[in-house]
Amino acid sequence: MHPWVRAAVDHFGLTDDPLKAGFVLLDGGLLDLITNGRAGVRSVCHDTITAAIPALLSGDAPRMFNDATAALRIHVADRGTRGRRLVCLGIMLQRPPNRPQIRALQEIGAQQVAVDVETIDGRVLGTNGPYYHDAVEDFLAGLPELVSTTMARHAGGV
Repeated sequence: MHPWVRAAVDHFGLTDDPLKAGFVLLDGGLLDLITNGRAGVRSVCHDTITAAIPALLSGDAPRMFNDATAALRIHVADRGTRGRRLVCLGIMLQRPPNRPQIRALQEIGAQQVAVDVETIDGRVLGTNGPYYHDAVEDFLAGLPELVSTTMARHAGGV
């Protein structure tokens, strides 16, 4: 286990609630990044990763954590109305996810998903989605190939 992952898990802990998760770790674990914001509103703030890893204070902490640990940065929200759920999943990644990460993403049960494939310096190489309902499962299963293709296209200057 990467020392930054160990430090983050020791500091924040893991969660089974995707609405509290900020990263999907290599083993599929969901890192709990829920914080109390203004007016007591609880939200996920990816920058709080610096509380566990002060070395990340010198740059874009979430991207640096992703790059070093192969974690996936995620944002999950329930945007349903009138008592109906609409679980939306946003994924920011810099390399293809592994099987435990894909399984964790599938278990979130999102009805909508969108993905940004990024470089470490924050350039978005490709945005995919949003995909809805029945298309989500297939999209997540094909995510490794999509990311690899996007990265290869960028590397080849296409």
